[in-house]
Amino acid sequence: MKFGSIFLFAVLVSFSCSKDKYASKPQLKLKDISGNYVPRGAGIQITIEFTDAEGDITGNLGVQKISSTCDQASYIDTLKYAIPSFPSTNNQKGDILLTFSTLDLAPFECNGQDTLEQATFKFWVNDKGGHQSDTLVIPPVTIEK
Repeated sequence: MKFGSIFLFAVLVSFSCSKDKYASKPQLKLKDISGNYVPRGAGIQITIEFTDAEGDITGNLGVQKISSTCDQASYIDTLKYAIPSFPSTNNQKGDILLTFSTLDLAPFECNGQDTLEQATFKFWVNDKGGHQSDTLVIPPVTIEK
C-alpha cells in the first residue's frame, strides 16, 4: 500500500539555559495536536517537543499507526519521515511539526461498512549516539473514512 507524504514543516530548535539538563536518550512529548476528529479527506497536524543532552537527533522519525478496525489500515514506517539537519548544541530542545495528509492517515475501509476508526499513533527518534527515545503514544484520533 502506498502512503502519501508527510511534511516535516519545521524543526524549531531553541537553546536551553545552562541550568537545564536533558538526558542522553532523546525524550519526546506531545506539545499540540490540531484535533481528535479528522473529517473525510482532511489531515491533522501534530507538534512533538524533543529534548536531547547532546542535541544530535538524526535520521528518521519512526511512525506507527494502530487502527481499531483492521490490520490493513495499520502501518509502521521508519524510512519516509526524515528529520531535517539542524545545528546541534548541548541540552537542546525543539519542536517537530508534522502534517499528515489524508493519505498518511490511511483511512482504509476494511469491510465496506466501517465509516469511522479510532487510530493510535506512536512516534520515536534516534540520535547519533545510538540512543532511541521512548515511544510517544498520542491519544486516539477518530478518522472518518
